[in-house]
Amino acid sequence: MGPAISFLRDSDVKGARVFGEALDDFRGARIAFKTYNMIRAYLQNSYLLSKHGFSYREFLRSIAGGGEFPPKSVAGVERKWVRETDIHFFNVGEALANYMVCDWLLWLWREGRIDWFESYKADSVHLKAVDLKLLPEEARAGFVAYCRTIPMPGDFGPVAGKPCPPRVLNECIWLDGAATASLQGKSCRERLGSGWAGW
Repeated sequence: MGPAISFLRDSDVKGARVFGEALDDFRGARIAFKTYNMIRAYLQNSYLLSKHGFSYREFLRSIAGGGEFPPKSVAGVERKWVRETDIHFFNVGEALANYMVCDWLLWLWREGRIDWFESYKADSVHLKAVDLKLLPEEARAGFVAYCRTIPMPGDFGPVAGKPCPPRVLNECIWLDGAATASLQGKSCRERLGSGWAGW
C-alpha cells in the first residue's frame, strides 16, 4: 500500500493528496484490500475521465451520440449509460452504475430538461413497503411501471403532474424507513400526493 499512497500524496492534484492522506490514516489488515480497491478505482476511473475532460457528463455525452444533449427523452440511451458505466468504471457494478446515472438525471428532470427517467438504485426498500401494504403488489416486480402511474404533486414546478421517477419514490421510502410505525396505514401514493409533507 505504501507506494500507492505515496503516489497519491505526491500528486499535483489537491484532491488526490487529501485522498492519500486519508487512506494513510487507515490501519489494520482487514481494510488493506478495500484500500487497494479504492486507490485503484480512483486512479483507473480518473484516467478514464481524463479522456473526457474529467467530466462524467462528457463521458455520457460520448455514449449518447450526436444531437441535443441531454436528449429530452433519455429512454433510448439511459440503459446504455448504465451499461457503459458498469463496464468502464472500476469497482462500480450495476447497482452503483444505476445510482450514478439516476443521480445525474435527477437534477435535469427536476428542472424540466428531460421528461422522465427510470434508473434507480434497486434495493429491498420498496419490497418492504409492498410487504407492509404501503405499495400495491404490482410494485413488487414492476416498480418502474408502477411509478409511472403516480403523478407528481401540483406544486412541484416543471415536474408537476408528470410521472414520479422510481429514483424519487424509492428515496422517499428509504429516507423514512419503510418499516417504521409512522408509515403504517398510509400508502406511499398518499404520502407522495400530499406534497411529501409526510415523508
